[in-house]
Amino acid sequence: MKTFEVELRALISKDQYQQLLKYFSKISSAEIDNARTYTFLTSDINIKVKNMISKGKAKITVKNGAEYKQDAKETELEIEPKDIKKAVELIKAIGKFKRHIPSYQKRTNFKVNDISISLKHDTHWKYHMEAEIMVKTQNKIPQAKEKLEKFFKDLGLKPMTENENQKLINSIVTKFGFKKI
Repeated sequence: MKTFEVELRALISKDQYQQLLKYFSKISSAEIDNARTYTFLTSDINIKVKNMISKGKAKITVKNGAEYKQDAKETELEIEPKDIKKAVELIKAIGKFKRHIPSYQKRTNFKVNDISISLKHDTHWKYHMEAEIMVKTQNKIPQAKEKLEKFFKDLGLKPMTENENQKLINSIVTKFGFKKI
């Protein structure tokens, strides 16, 4: 089972979003994945309870590592959509996660070889693209990151650095009264 996610992001304009949507639709099948997400963040863990509205599914995702990191060990658990509120309450009950950041995300997914691409418009991030590769072992992370960097370059996009990701995430979390991560 592939458990390490290597992910790069780029902020894009609405025009770039529409151009990329057309481009990827020509070379891959589009999968609509609109979702309402409840995000719990600390400096060392990221938990998301995600209601995948357009798929009629739900899941809990735990990433070991800060949200702004470009690689993290990831574990997912599918749950029933009717259990979203219970899952949010359960995570709050742990004690470390008293509050969450709610968001709505319009998302279209594509797969190009081993790269999963998501074109998104999110409540907080606005228009952006994420591309990820899942790998089995940590020693494969540098190779996957290099492949993603080339992928972005070929598209004429500059992926955000971890520092840029962290700055944007901190601008979001402080709006909700959380400490910076």
